[in-house]
Order: sequence, then structure tokens, then C-alpha cells
Amino acid sequence: MSSALAVLLARYVRGQIAEAAWHNLMQAFDADEISGPERLALARFVNDLLSERGAQAEIPRLEEIQDLLAETRI
Repeated sequence: MSSALAVLLARYVRGQIAEAAWHNLMQAFDADEISGPERLALARFVNDLLSERGAQAEIPRLEEIQDLLAETRI
């Protein structure tokens, strides 16, 4: 497990990520169209977001994540 994913899991276990947000992230991580490197980039992005904004951070929904990734693939 990469450190970004481990940190993300630790944040969830400590209650820093709401259940609904975690569910959205897991949907994204489980999606077939998202590659391994994209999963790691997403984990890093969410960790950075939480580091900068704390509990106030809004974690993107699955559709938003897919849109962001589609933009990077062009």
C-alpha cells in the first residue's frame, strides 16, 4: 500500500473523513476505468486537500472525480 493510501485510510479511521465522503472515494478507487497511478494521484490530492482545509474540505463526488480524470487524459 502506498503511503498516500495509508495516510488516507488513517484519516478515515481517525474520523477526519465522513462516511459519505469515504464511500465516494471507495467508489472512485473501485472504478474499473481508473488506473493505479490515477488512484495514487487521487489519494495524494485528497490528502493535500484535507491538510490544507481540514475538516472543512469537501471531498469531490465520484462524478467530479471522473470529470477531473477525463480532463487530465486529454
